[in-house]
Amino acid sequence: MEQASYTRYLTQMKLYLPTTLAVLLLLTGCSGQATLRYSPASNDVTIHQLQAPLTPEETLTRLEVPEGFDVHVFAHEPDIVNPIALTWDERGRLWVVESTNYPHDHVGEESGTDRITICEDTDGDYRADRFIRFAENQPLTTSITLVKGGAIVGQAPDLVFLEDTDGDDRADEKHVVVDDAFGTYDTHAVMSNTKLGLDNFLWGAVGYSGLYEPGRAPDREALILRMGLFRVRKDGTDLEPIAAFNNNTWGLGIGEDNTIYGSTANNNHAIVVGTPLRHQTGMNVANVQSHYLVVHSSERQLQQVDFRDGYTAAAGAFPYNGRRFPSKYWGTLMVTEPTAHVVHVVQLEPDSSIETESKGEILNILASSDEWGAPVFADIGPDENLWIADWYNPVIQHNPDRRGMVNQIWNDNPGPGNAHLNPLRDREHGRVYVVTYGEPPPRRSLSYEDTEGLLEALQSTNQFWRLTAQRMLIEKNAQELEGELTQLVLRQDLDETGFDPGAVHALWTLHGLGADEALAVVSATALVHPSPAVRKAGIQTLPLTVDSSKLLAKHRVFADDDLSVRLTALLKAQDMGPQVTPMILTAAQEALPGADEWIFAAYNAITPIGIVEEDSEPEVEAEPQMLPPARLELTAPDGIMRFGEETLKAFAGQEIRIDFVNLHPDLHNAVFLKMGTDVEAFGKDLDAYMTTPTSADTEYIPPARSQDVLGSTGVLSLGESISVTLDPLAEGTYPFLCSVPGHWALMLGTLEITTAPDLPRNDAGWTWEGSNPEANPIVYLAGSVSRGSQSHHHARVFGFADGQLLFGKGDRTFIYTENPEDAFVELVRNASLLALANNKPIENEDSRQAIMQHVEAGRPLVITHPASWYNWENWPEYNEQLVGGGSRSHEPIQAFTVEILQPNHPLMEGVPASFEITDELYRAEILPDAQAIVLAIGRSHETEAIYPVIWVRQVGDATIVVNTLGHDDRAHDLAAYKRIIANSRRWLLPD
Repeated sequence: MEQASYTRYLTQMKLYLPTTLAVLLLLTGCSGQATLRYSPASNDVTIHQLQAPLTPEETLTRLEVPEGFDVHVFAHEPDIVNPIALTWDERGRLWVVESTNYPHDHVGEESGTDRITICEDTDGDYRADRFIRFAENQPLTTSITLVKGGAIVGQAPDLVFLEDTDGDDRADEKHVVVDDAFGTYDTHAVMSNTKLGLDNFLWGAVGYSGLYEPGRAPDREALILRMGLFRVRKDGTDLEPIAAFNNNTWGLGIGEDNTIYGSTANNNHAIVVGTPLRHQTGMNVANVQSHYLVVHSSERQLQQVDFRDGYTAAAGAFPYNGRRFPSKYWGTLMVTEPTAHVVHVVQLEPDSSIETESKGEILNILASSDEWGAPVFADIGPDENLWIADWYNPVIQHNPDRRGMVNQIWNDNPGPGNAHLNPLRDREHGRVYVVTYGEPPPRRSLSYEDTEGLLEALQSTNQFWRLTAQRMLIEKNAQELEGELTQLVLRQDLDETGFDPGAVHALWTLHGLGADEALAVVSATALVHPSPAVRKAGIQTLPLTVDSSKLLAKHRVFADDDLSVRLTALLKAQDMGPQVTPMILTAAQEALPGADEWIFAAYNAITPIGIVEEDSEPEVEAEPQMLPPARLELTAPDGIMRFGEETLKAFAGQEIRIDFVNLHPDLHNAVFLKMGTDVEAFGKDLDAYMTTPTSADTEYIPPARSQDVLGSTGVLSLGESISVTLDPLAEGTYPFLCSVPGHWALMLGTLEITTAPDLPRNDAGWTWEGSNPEANPIVYLAGSVSRGSQSHHHARVFGFADGQLLFGKGDRTFIYTENPEDAFVELVRNASLLALANNKPIENEDSRQAIMQHVEAGRPLVITHPASWYNWENWPEYNEQLVGGGSRSHEPIQAFTVEILQPNHPLMEGVPASFEITDELYRAEILPDAQAIVLAIGRSHETEAIYPVIWVRQVGDATIVVNTLGHDDRAHDLAAYKRIIANSRRWLLPD
């Protein structure tokens, strides 16, 4: 494609690129250009022109690999385009998933433009010369795993089997394996990296589009994993979430000893799964990366949306489970970073019972200065070398960015697949590279008939052949080979690393064959094998029986010198459930000396915990603070890089609780700064500090600036929420921002603290002026016939606490009064919303008429707690026409349960299905002809009696909300109660 066709957009739209501040690093041991650059984030811009695509031969001159390695272009356009996933069959042929649908088209449809191509090199020159289209016209396809007779592929919302029924290397039929279980909300957050594991399950990664109960995607009630790793049997049964990650997930790797690795797009390029979710130990994964910055060869600023100059699109965590490369690469993780044009090598070292990334040298196996280079997948191939899928595209980013990138088209409206529309996306290029070391190995091919070849491959130095042979032996149900498989375990053939590949895979093959008797024969040997990987496999393949439980205790696996073996034994003991004997519980204590937090957590999960019930003391009604706490809502909304609420308001002397929810795919937090903090200077310090390897541990805030921070929410991923509390603040303006790299300049807000009104116990009143003088006010009438009692401090609990929620963002003026006389009449005539929490006599006929006329005019009314009582015998119309009933008595103030009957009603959005509250349970009765919709009931703990506590009515055009809850501070301070009040404001005044 000509240069002009790419620069045309730039001329029209004046795209910019941030200037670079080069910090030079030397990547030792790499051929070609040796100078690599770090380019810190900047919001300064200069005009820059997009590079034109290079030919494959030209790209080769831009690829850097370490000394002694070579790189080959195995396949390229037009034979393949947009490669997104790779795998190989038992003949050593490459299978490529090509996705021209990504990111916008044919998601979850019957057909599309994606295809799967078999690429074969018939003469051994590392150039494919034969191409077979196994499947064409496919919908969005993002992963592939080969099995007998075809391929299991990821086509969200389904996992499907494309079957070749006649052996001609072309798919003839499609069968759904897992139906409607994967979200499709965002195409760069669907499933990826499916592969068969040592345990004979199909494993995969899924991003924040989510994993659901089969048949129910995207029903939020059926969500079983927001994002992370899962496994499922090849027949679609036993779908299980394994690991929950904190942002978009594209990485999965399985180690030689069955350690599970992963990576996420943003800043977690190395993750170890310590304990699968099913064990519920309180610990699941460890983010073990040792550095933030990505080393790259680009001569210009990287085109990244966030986490600039770090890992913002990390994909894959593929272990180099081979021995062809130099030993420093054995067991490392290969992580692709398409926005940095590199394949990074994660060097691991033991860290108690798990592993962590080594500090020191930052190593790449490939780095490209071709700005179209976008490696998205890398794995060990049949030749024990590294194979890489290069998306080869000037646009790899999914989300838009407004900060002057040359390949970005800014818009606030994402296109299909929730991806920004960009005419620069390319659908004509793609490459597959092979990074080789030494002479090519002899070619190998397996067949189901060649059992000797399958047994030999089970012992290969290359995990690809071991897993392929294991799969084929199980698929052919080779039970006649149980003796040979048993011998592979018994003979103890260790390599130079202390690993016995034949024994590990023989155990898992026996397990897959259901050969429990053979496993019983070799288990004792496996549990004391000199290889820790074999001991782990011996534990993991034990049947869930009492005899197995006794074996674990007898062979002292809980006291193993290798902490990872101890952890495996504890997790197995928990899996055994009722088969666990008292003997094993005693033996498990041997795991504790020298244990780490993972082992302690696993031990506690299998140890019975005695629960001592103490007599509860009678509840004492405490004297409340004069100012109830403010409860403010803050969101990071989807689709925009800014806070949903740029101004929050509270009062001086008031404790402030902030409920923060991240609804955006990226990581976000909210950091509240002291009054007077220079935000621009603080942000520049964030930019400088983000390159520190441990910056994520402090939310990217330099320790030297911690004195400027009042509080923080912590970094949250999509769908997560948290509540944080700030101490009372003095009057003034306090800035807050998101400190995640690249976000602070866009995600800014202020917390405004003003002087609170006086709150006398009775006869209070005040006005909070709204920002929109054209909007009619909200009027709240409260007041009690009782004086001097805490429970009737209406100004504090109704006027102030509830009033802040009704005032909301402060667009409408809020007026609180306890005087229902003449002035009240004029207030009600202009009110957009009227709220009542009053049980004082309303003797003024004009005031009564004003309330009734407010409803007759079709304007909303909220009736809370005391106002729902039968207060006025001489005004029966109030209860008959407005409340629709009422209460004449209540149970003593005590705890009771509120149960939501209409969870989908707008008033109940975000309210728990049930919650405990300490309050007066009104014995409310609704009139037969009231036509009320009961949204919630209260259930007495003492009598089991049930009464309606929240209902809504439609009277003409007016909507009336009746809420009998709210006796004192304990109710008004409850999060669920506050949510109901806030929802009432949003529902009744949706402006």
